[in-house]
Amino acid sequence: MTLSLILALIWLALAQATGFLRPASRQHTAAVALTIVGIPLLGWVTTDAGPYISLALLAAGALSLCWPLPGVLRGARNGEEWQEPAE
Repeated sequence: MTLSLILALIWLALAQATGFLRPASRQHTAAVALTIVGIPLLGWVTTDAGPYISLALLAAGALSLCWPLPGVLRGARNGEEWQEPAE
């Protein structure tokens, strides 16, 4: 496993951790910072591991930033779709 893949997996873990931040303004700030760091990291993964792994990481990153894990799990427990919390 290359260094770029290790850093990308750490990035994914941090992206999931942003779902635990409250208030929602902190989530937005963290998502912007993760996007700024993630784009060059994704390019590095593409050069090291190839385009297919990069596309898989792009999909995982986009899903984790759009639907953070805590909200998805909360909605799954209640049997409803996840919605962005109101401020």
